[in-house]
Amino acid sequence: MTYGNQVTGELGHTRQEGFKLWDVFAELAIHQFGPTHEKQKAPREMLKVPYKNDMNQFLVEFENGNVKAKVTVIVFRKLIRDQLLDKA
Repeated sequence: MTYGNQVTGELGHTRQEGFKLWDVFAELAIHQFGPTHEKQKAPREMLKVPYKNDMNQFLVEFENGNVKAKVTVIVFRKLIRDQLLDKA
C-alpha cells in the first residue's frame, strides 16, 4: 500500500516518479518480504573467500563480504582467524 501511495502521491505521501520502475518495486518487496535466510547465508559466503598469499587482498574481499553479513567486530576477527589458521 505504501508503494502504491508513493506512486500516486495519495494519503499525504510525496509522489516519487522513480517508484514506477519495476526494479525499485522488486527491491523494496524483497527487502520487506524476502527470505530471512539471506542474513544467515552471508557469513557462510564470507568463509568461501580464499587466502592466496596476499593478506591485503584477502582482507579487502573479506570486508566486502561483511557488507551483507554485518557481523560484529569480535565475530569478524574470529572468522578471519579461523580462515587463516591453517594457511598463514
